[in-house]
Amino acid sequence: MKTKLAALLIATASVAHANLIDLTPGGFSLLNLPPVVVQWEQYIQQHGIFPIAHADITGNTVTWVPGLLGPPNFNVDPMTQNAGVTWNLTNVSGGQFLYLIVGNSNPNIELANLYQVSADEIINGSGTVTIDGATTIAALNFFGRINVPDSGSTALLSALGLAALVAARIALPGMVGKHLSVSRSLRESLPNRRRLGASVERPD
Repeated sequence: MKTKLAALLIATASVAHANLIDLTPGGFSLLNLPPVVVQWEQYIQQHGIFPIAHADITGNTVTWVPGLLGPPNFNVDPMTQNAGVTWNLTNVSGGQFLYLIVGNSNPNIELANLYQVSADEIINGSGTVTIDGATTIAALNFFGRINVPDSGSTALLSALGLAALVAARIALPGMVGKHLSVSRSLRESLPNRRRLGASVERPD
């Protein structure tokens, strides 16, 4: 798995938007997941990577999911088919922003795009993302890691618990050959959230 991902990163290093590497140029359909997305989903499950922030976009309004990170750690500048993203996790213990998934809100199309944060920008950086250059972005899911102190506060533990729940519901479960079930679960498990999302981490 690590070898495959490493080879993929070399092959896609030239397809980058600032500090975000586009792993699925042109986007992909949730009804027909490309191999890189299936491999990514397996990788994050094995390496303790989960959603650490989620943003919904309606017009020029950005709404962040409570309990996860958001401003000032993450900020999104919506630009319809594109979005500017900035992040700063210097004040987050063990915080690493590793992958980003952007998606639309049309259940008849269900397009998304997967990005990986460059290795030198997992704490602090910025970039521009798109699905396919034409589809309106409606949701962004930020994947990474956060440390939980031994004496972790109730608020932090609750946030991570919510993150784990979100991950279980949106992280594109490893269902090779069952892509229709994946998209249906995304719609039905989160009926009021356009929760696509992701980002990608480099192998250890």
